[in-house]
Amino acid sequence: MYANGGKSTIAGLESEAKYEFSKSDNVYANFTWLEPKRLGSGGDIEDIPKWRSNIGGNVALASWCNFNTNIFISGKRPRATGDTRKDMPSYAIVDTALTFKNFWQGLEIQLLAKNLLDKSYYDPAPASTVPGDYPRDGREFFVEARYKF
Repeated sequence: MYANGGKSTIAGLESEAKYEFSKSDNVYANFTWLEPKRLGSGGDIEDIPKWRSNIGGNVALASWCNFNTNIFISGKRPRATGDTRKDMPSYAIVDTALTFKNFWQGLEIQLLAKNLLDKSYYDPAPASTVPGDYPRDGREFFVEARYKF
């Protein structure tokens, strides 16, 4: 059972840039910097990274086909006070998508690869209740279909 641990504040900055080569071809990046603090103690809030970022791009392979790649990068995440385990390390995840649309009467099909490089990474778990951390999904492939009528 968890109880609220008091008040906290998170301050930070976020920036984003995008360059369009054409209407459908672009590259983008964003960066978020955070200062999560517990009020009173001034200590960092556990499990929240100090920074995270996305870098990616879109390329139209045809008027009806688009390819997207996105790289998500997270900074290390500190452990709770008293947790003797090492901080959760930084990690990067690569996702890709190939989207086919406007090729047949409102049908859109998307092929997705999440965590394409099969990066092994975890979400933090409380040391007192779980012996390790929570594993995240490895490489996954999806097919999505949408039909607009």
